[in-house]
Amino acid sequence: MRALNWLATALVGAIVSLSAPAGAEMNVDAVIQKIEAVYAVTVLRVKPMTDGGRRVFAVTIMNPGGDFNEAFQVNTIVIDAETGQLIIQYRQGPGGLRSAAPPVSSRTGPSTASSP
Repeated sequence: MRALNWLATALVGAIVSLSAPAGAEMNVDAVIQKIEAVYAVTVLRVKPMTDGGRRVFAVTIMNPGGDFNEAFQVNTIVIDAETGQLIIQYRQGPGGLRSAAPPVSSRTGPSTASSP
């Protein structure tokens, strides 16, 4: 039964992604519908942002409840406003993973925890 739900969700997601005209930016409602259909999650918040000059949406999502380790887990994903595609935040490169975002040390102040 769960496999059928996943297949139905994937088909709806494909239809939603094809229904957006090329070059038109998505609005918040379209982002919510697409993310909930494709990933079978609940969208908690959508925040319009810019990333390197392009419009994106930071989408806070929550996994459904159930008897699995990730039940009710909350994450934030980034979606391109023009294409509606997921923007990968971490990429594999020479020397291992590299972040698409600036390092935490340049975004936050120094740690207040003292070392032993």
